[in-house]
Amino acid sequence: MKPFSKLISLLYPYTQRLGVCGNTGLIAGVITGLMLGILNLRIGPGLVLTNTEAWQLAGILAIFSWIVIVFLLLLVLRVRLSQVIIPVLINTLLVCSLTVFTVNTFHLFPIAWLVGMLIGIVVGYLLCQLSKLLKLKR
Repeated sequence: MKPFSKLISLLYPYTQRLGVCGNTGLIAGVITGLMLGILNLRIGPGLVLTNTEAWQLAGILAIFSWIVIVFLLLLVLRVRLSQVIIPVLINTLLVCSLTVFTVNTFHLFPIAWLVGMLIGIVVGYLLCQLSKLLKLKR
């Protein structure tokens, strides 16, 4: 548990700047990457997903990540469900799909959690910026 606490304390200054969108993307990416890494360990190093399998896996992981993130947001930030249900769904669908296809295409299963984290940060940050831009135009 100590290494995990140390990692959280190291990442906190960076994740604080990302906002809610960036952090939800990061969580979705890490969940997806960890699951892909576990799948690779279970099946073996020759793991290659077909397009159909990749879409199915991305959908399943997006739904799982969505449930986990919505639960965390409701529990920790005490936000209303109607405020986060659709934005988090869009974020998790994008992050999980991009992570699964990137990891599968380039065979990055051993570092899938890192790839997922980076994709999640980028997608989440871009969605935050898009949200701010759309609010300014209203």
